[in-house]
Amino acid sequence: GRRTRAALAAFALAGAMSGSGCDAKDETAPEAASASPQRSGAVRRLNPGWWETVTTVNGRAMPPATICVSQATADEINGDDAAVRRGLTQTNAAPGCDVKNIVIEGGRVAFDTVCDGQTIHSAITYSGDRYAGEMTGAGMNAMALSARRVGDCPAGQTG
Repeated sequence: GRRTRAALAAFALAGAMSGSGCDAKDETAPEAASASPQRSGAVRRLNPGWWETVTTVNGRAMPPATICVSQATADEINGDDAAVRRGLTQTNAAPGCDVKNIVIEGGRVAFDTVCDGQTIHSAITYSGDRYAGEMTGAGMNAMALSARRVGDCPAGQTG
């Protein structure tokens, strides 16, 4: 449903910050503002380039997907906490859905996508040329995401 699509969009964005340019509220809740004050600076989480991502649902791997992560997108995900929060909230395209409880700890980014009172929790851990994460929520299939950088973006691909 809508909540799963919104959570997937935010989850994919957290994985690649492939921004959809949607209008969304900036997260200004106190828990988001104070979630990681000791780690507010930029961190090298993600390198730009051509990425291959595999999503696993209930232990079954889907066909790999590829995406070009631009330098600008990498800079946003590698930015300070405010930049990462901004990127996550801007990908929440579904009406009635919000990204909340964003916690940023170095290379790990966790957040909740809340739609119509249903909460889906996502967590992604970045390590430069790889990232992995999981998405969980009541009444949904267990989902995992793993990705690796496979090289430079092909000519004509700009992310």
